[in-house]
Amino acid sequence: MRLKESLRTTDKDGTHALDRSLYRLIQTPQTFNLELIRKAYAIKEDPALTDDASVAERSGHRISLFEGSYTNIKITTPEDLAVAEALMNLTAGENKRG
Repeated sequence: MRLKESLRTTDKDGTHALDRSLYRLIQTPQTFNLELIRKAYAIKEDPALTDDASVAERSGHRISLFEGSYTNIKITTPEDLAVAEALMNLTAGENKRG
């Protein structure tokens, strides 16, 4: 997903704006050929590998991206549940009207 938010880096000298057009938010689930991803997970574990795509990439595979949806949210915190409920209610309302 393209970022809506602004991005900044921080260092000892302060903060610096980044060009958000260079970045994407990655959603889950991600899809891979089963044999490819199984072989990819044979590499040494590394905390920097935070999703299947980073594991596959580290194993030498090229990653392709396609546009997702802002409504495909990851539920991690209680606030995420509230957003998910609001989205479900919105969708339910649209379906009743349509």
